[in-house]
Amino acid sequence: MVPLIDKKGLVLKQENSLYLLLLSPTDVSQEYVDWLNNPEINKFTEQRFVKHDLRGVQSFVEEKLFDEAEYLFGIFYFDKHIGNVKIGPINSKHLIAPVSYFIGARETWGNGVATKAVSRVVKFAFEDLMLEKITAGIYEPNIGSRRVLEKCGFVREAERPENAILDGKRITTLEFGLLKSQYESALFDLPSKTKSGPLK
Repeated sequence: MVPLIDKKGLVLKQENSLYLLLLSPTDVSQEYVDWLNNPEINKFTEQRFVKHDLRGVQSFVEEKLFDEAEYLFGIFYFDKHIGNVKIGPINSKHLIAPVSYFIGARETWGNGVATKAVSRVVKFAFEDLMLEKITAGIYEPNIGSRRVLEKCGFVREAERPENAILDGKRITTLEFGLLKSQYESALFDLPSKTKSGPLK
């Protein structure tokens, strides 16, 4: 049974410079929309097949805000929205959910923010939502995303040859998973003093 979490004002603290805020339509900026339409940023995502506009993204964010099976967080770094991380849709029968993420602000690429954001959502998923497993799927050439998952303790479970098209060529996709038991016994460093709730 997945606990019902009060989404109002939900913030996951990570450190002084980084926190995750559950997004609402008022958080959607033109810059956010531009990230989704930028070929360099969306290269390894399915968003590259969609032309986004402000109203459409606001509708998407609102839909997730009222969906009890999904949590769409904005990643805020020094109080600036730089990307997103999402957990869900949650399968409440099997206590499993996928995680997805992207960093839109290119000036923050390579500084570990994505790893910290994913690790915080992992903590939320296992300790607050009481899930038993988290999964993630990526394009094989997406080395940066693969490193994020590996640093957060995810294990490569499967590969699907020629499962997607990138730059006109068929490529392999990879499936990763993390069990709650692996999370609890892992040696990787997840923040121990983070907590969920309204930011104070």
